[in-house]
Amino acid sequence: GIVQQVNETVGKAGGKKFSVRCQFMVESLTNLKDNRMRNTMSASADNVAKLKKFLGNMDKRRSVASVEPINIGLQDIREIDTKGKWWLVGASWVGNQYDPENEGSSAAAREAMRKMTDETGNSEMERLLKLACEQHMNTDVRRSIFITLLSSDDYADAFERLLKLDLKKTQIREAVRVLLHCCGQENAYNPYYTLVAFKMCSYHSSYRLTLQYALWDFLRETGETDVGGLGRIASEDSSSTGNVPLRRIVNTAKLYAWLIDKQALSLLILKTVTFAKVGPQARVFFQVMFSSIFLQHRKQTEKDTQSLYETFGKATANPTLCHGILFFFRHFVKRCELVEEGEKPIMKWGCKVVKQVFRSSADGGNSMDMDF
Repeated sequence: GIVQQVNETVGKAGGKKFSVRCQFMVESLTNLKDNRMRNTMSASADNVAKLKKFLGNMDKRRSVASVEPINIGLQDIREIDTKGKWWLVGASWVGNQYDPENEGSSAAAREAMRKMTDETGNSEMERLLKLACEQHMNTDVRRSIFITLLSSDDYADAFERLLKLDLKKTQIREAVRVLLHCCGQENAYNPYYTLVAFKMCSYHSSYRLTLQYALWDFLRETGETDVGGLGRIASEDSSSTGNVPLRRIVNTAKLYAWLIDKQALSLLILKTVTFAKVGPQARVFFQVMFSSIFLQHRKQTEKDTQSLYETFGKATANPTLCHGILFFFRHFVKRCELVEEGEKPIMKWGCKVVKQVFRSSADGGNSMDMDF
């Protein structure tokens, strides 16, 4: 056969050297003839089965050795003389000493503080720093955000200066929380903070997500402890639930009303709210929020109707949310006592339009039909 002819040819060649490839082919043919390949293939199959089993269990292991490069930053290299090399096993390293006053601070924030001091003057900066301390801005990042918001010329200037702070992903949350805190502390609603929030939402989706989580945190403060699930950004030492000042409720509600009406945020951020059992403070919040949306379209033109269709049409993706909104409108918005007597017809008009939106999107039924 072929194997015999190959062996005879190799034997006639004598001591002549063959290439490695040729030797491999001859050995493979001989093993195949002698039925020794089966044992080799069986051993390989066993190895493959073991490897598959190992890879399948990798996601179940508590710790898996990572092959990714170590995340060594430029700041780490600059601090070698003072802190050491943390990435070398056995090397001395001072570490990040815990300091609640400087926790979460960044070099960009400190540099921004120095620039703002030069622009506003020492006396003004001292006043703002004192005010920041009174408002519990206890980190460099929060202080720099707070001072930026209070010392800017307008909302566009504030947003540009916030971008120059070069906030990291986790520090973006601080920007939103400080902005909502400042908005809530105003004696009367100030649209300045709303416009800054709108610029944030237009800039990156992370701000929109953070505003959603911040709203859930706020609603939990008002007593709605089942809102939001795991979506939390507030610290554990947040203020006690059910004791939120009225001015903060009104200002925050108007801020979210404007953002929702301008499509910066979707009504789906309310998907975790159970409207049938909201408490007194959350009820006031939603009354102010929905009434503010309607009052922005007080002229009741075709354009205003279309705007409400676009705003509330997004909620139709969640029928449960639609039912909850209709229930709340019927009991607390249609005859809302928080608006002036001349504005109550606007409430009835808005409720009627929203009802039409939900009914038109219902799939061939009157499941959302409620008698207003």
